Amino acid sequence: MKLTHRWTLCAFLLLVMSGCGREVPERADTGSREVARKFFEAIINKDWRRAHAEVLQGQDAKEFAALAEAYHGKLGFEPAQVHIRACEEQGDDAIAHVTVSGRHEKQIQRYRDGIVLRRVSGHWRVVLPATFGADKRAAIGTVQPRFRRI
Repeated sequence: MKLTHRWTLCAFLLLVMSGCGREVPERADTGSREVARKFFEAIINKDWRRAHAEVLQGQDAKEFAALAEAYHGKLGFEPAQVHIRACEEQGDDAIAHVTVSGRHEKQIQRYRDGIVLRRVSGHWRVVLPATFGADKRAAIGTVQPRFRRI
């Protein structure tokens, strides 16, 4: 009886292990990663005109420059490098996971962010969040409590 259990266990393990060797095909990059990289590189280089060219929304260049300047300033360090950790596309929408890094007082600082991109007429564009340029810590403090104390 024990011999049957061993053969069953061996057959099961062989079956499970045979499926582990397959490689998952990498999805073709349709350009969203490059647009996210260009946008963040323009932000860290304070090239507001170039960053604005990658944005979908209809803010004028002056308004966008003010928001981008505020975003850059709220990082708390001078950014020097952009790394796109991942860019997940689903149809005409994509989410880019970005790490911006630089030095502040001899220490390496990193800021992780995510940005939504949308493909319109075959071209990827950045969709700015409503909080772009806003102090996220201050925005968190303004949330109203769900229940009132009596």
